[in-house]
Amino acid sequence: FNAGLSDQMIEIGAVKITDGVITDRFSTFINPQKPISAKITELTGITNEMVEDKPPIEEVLPKFIDFVEGLPLVAHNVDFDYGFLCENYNRVYNKEFRRKRSCTMKMYRKWYKEQYDENAPCAKLGDLVLELLGNEEYLSYRSNSHRGLNDAEFTQKVYEKLI
Repeated sequence: FNAGLSDQMIEIGAVKITDGVITDRFSTFINPQKPISAKITELTGITNEMVEDKPPIEEVLPKFIDFVEGLPLVAHNVDFDYGFLCENYNRVYNKEFRRKRSCTMKMYRKWYKEQYDENAPCAKLGDLVLELLGNEEYLSYRSNSHRGLNDAEFTQKVYEKLI
């Protein structure tokens, strides 16, 4: 997910995995119906012009929920993304969203502490891509980092390495 405001998503990118292989993709911009800040544009590369003709979350969220079916969610720093998902789900459906979830950041930190020491690093997704997948993959990741589908695809690769 890419968040444009405190409670608004501006992009969703997700992949479905079967036996460690990506079998389907979901990617869309979302019109937050408010201006995207310069800070968010600098981080994600997503501009107001890119989302101005895109559907609002009320139209996108049902499609995303259909896409994920009842599957658990895996994300890097999952609590951040899950918070936006829950907040928007509650606003759209007026009920609580609950889903099993796994976090590659937490998985890495646990592994790192067990393998090395108690001082686990920050563990940004790019850091894990570099350490676990190598420089070539890292350069590929960096060329489109902080974009929904790219981050989802690299999170899957990191997850496969961690499990």
